[in-house]
Amino acid sequence: MSGTDQSSENIKSVDLKRLWGKPIGEILCTMFGVTAKQIEQALSTQEDKGGRIGEVLLAAKQISSTQLAEAIAIQMDLPFLASINVEEIPDELLNQVPIGFAKQNRILPLGFSSTGNLRLVCFDALDMATQDELRLLLGREIDLEIAAPEVITAAINRAYDRAIRRAESAVAELEEVESTDLRGDLEEEIV
Repeated sequence: MSGTDQSSENIKSVDLKRLWGKPIGEILCTMFGVTAKQIEQALSTQEDKGGRIGEVLLAAKQISSTQLAEAIAIQMDLPFLASINVEEIPDELLNQVPIGFAKQNRILPLGFSSTGNLRLVCFDALDMATQDELRLLLGREIDLEIAAPEVITAAINRAYDRAIRRAESAVAELEEVESTDLRGDLEEEIV
């Protein structure tokens, strides 16, 4: 990667407001040191093969997925999450969004905002079809947040594993209580 490992110190020194709505290439140049030549090559590849400029740069290993996610967040004035705390995600919310849907679309519901909207982390903020499905499924408006796909995938695995463990534990406790109650009932009948 060429100039793509710049620290968050450099990111903090840039006035992000002036980058809102700018082309992703310009943001990547300003924030992560992508060169004009790299952008030109990516635009040429994009013209030949299609795709989004950020994805072309990512495939060419000119930027990381984290840098692309952060650039998208800056461009769209959305929160960027470098990590996701899955312990704060309500199990009830995970139960409403199938894990296959979450993995396929690289999304994870995080909870609810102070306005009652669904907080949703995603990599592709332009995937309106997925957002519309979630609006219909959950009956709520969505507040997007952006993270790198590998961060989202890891969080999906941790969150749904945690929910499964909790459900299994609850079932085991219920079976234990039922077994104890049944033994007590049988002992009373035998006596």
